[in-house]
Amino acid sequence: MDTNDPLSKLAADVFSVSYLFPYQRLAMEHVLDACSESHDQERELLAGQIVILPTGYGKSLCFQLPALLLDGITVVVYPLVGLMQDQKRGLQARGIASALIQGGQDAAERADQFRLLESGGAKIAITNPEALSLAGVLSRFRRLGVAHLVVDEAHCVAEWGDTFRPAYLGLGASAAALNPAYLSAFTATASPAILGRVADVLFGEKAYTVAMGLPDRPNIRYAVRLTLSPLHEIRAAVQTLPRPLIVFSASRPGVETLAEDLSMSEAPGTVRFYHAGLSKPERLSVEAWFYSARNAVMCATCAYGLGMDKPDIRSVVHAGTPASVEAYLQESGRAGRDGLPAWALLVDTPIKTSRATAPPGSSSHAEARSLAMRRYALAPGCRRRYLLSALDSPGAADCACSGCDRCDRLDSDTPSGWPELNGAIARHPRRLDKAAAVAFLKDTGQRSAGAGTLAAWADDEVTEALSVACSCGWIRERVAGPWKGRLSAGRGVHALA
Repeated sequence: MDTNDPLSKLAADVFSVSYLFPYQRLAMEHVLDACSESHDQERELLAGQIVILPTGYGKSLCFQLPALLLDGITVVVYPLVGLMQDQKRGLQARGIASALIQGGQDAAERADQFRLLESGGAKIAITNPEALSLAGVLSRFRRLGVAHLVVDEAHCVAEWGDTFRPAYLGLGASAAALNPAYLSAFTATASPAILGRVADVLFGEKAYTVAMGLPDRPNIRYAVRLTLSPLHEIRAAVQTLPRPLIVFSASRPGVETLAEDLSMSEAPGTVRFYHAGLSKPERLSVEAWFYSARNAVMCATCAYGLGMDKPDIRSVVHAGTPASVEAYLQESGRAGRDGLPAWALLVDTPIKTSRATAPPGSSSHAEARSLAMRRYALAPGCRRRYLLSALDSPGAADCACSGCDRCDRLDSDTPSGWPELNGAIARHPRRLDKAAAVAFLKDTGQRSAGAGTLAAWADDEVTEALSVACSCGWIRERVAGPWKGRLSAGRGVHALA
């Protein structure tokens, strides 16, 4: 550490960081240069920057540290209340005061927060797009003078702004109203299309710079498990992968059901769930529990985790394929923020992966991103290289894999449960209905070919496997005639590619 360098000294004294990486220093110096008096006349030429760095690579430090050196305040926009609270706690633990401006505050509470900024008691304001769109909030911030406006998790501008968070599309207007000396957007992943949308909304016609690191997380090992029974694979993953562990699912009911199921085989208090439908006290309780836990399993929607600083998450399991590669890298990137080995496992059925083709006439960006993610499970070659290439990341083609099931030759494109199921039904066509097939596959006492081949599976796992195989068309359930309800071989077998 250079003790004559104020950035290095502040990083060490306040944040216990002994070394600033070049990309961190570059982002910080952009802010400090733009906010210095000598650059006031160049404000239009120094509109801002987009910084793209992998999860865990110290993005927050790039704006928290300069905030302590600037004359004006730094306003940081976050997407989730949980993340806002988490960031405030983290700053407080370092002795840094911050003001929290969010929805649900009464007039007195909000006035107290602004007085903290006006008195100089805090130099960082934490808020969200909806609060920043309020005329009264904008007016108070304008009077204070905003040196640096930061949009963290900026991919949400594109991914959420056009769907269910229209306030994100108003951030450009809010930025223009605040007229900060500098505007920064930070995210861990962004394809060229996402990057372009973020730039359009936030910067419009103004010039901006892009600082981009390869979004690879070498300490994360990637794997895919195709299965006819997600229940079977998720239960097995929770039992075998290191913890703390997150299981991501797309829906609130799915998250609650998973947590209920997994808690039946775990010690009391080991499994909890998290989604945006919880009350604020419930969310805070779950966040605090998971943050301090070492043997915990969190079942969550994407509402958990954006930027939340729990460094020791060892495994992330996805129950189903996310909507995009960006979303997958964001969510799997919750693991291993401490730089130690971590695991990212995607569990899915062949229903989606076998149909990874674009609908006729479709051309939307969302459909293209979804298609790229659905192809991930069956794409040949290195998992890591596929994900990076899907983002058009510079250097993706030359990226050396530090761990994935393809490169380690531990992969299989044959869904678990299918060889056993296929063997039994092919040998006994039109003999078994679903209930009888479950009993047959579980029965180790029979000598018939195929009997007992799934004895190690739970009944509900075999039932799920049969249902998925029928949905795929691999097994046919007769709907009429003398063989009504009986099972036989279907079409397509398992030609997934």
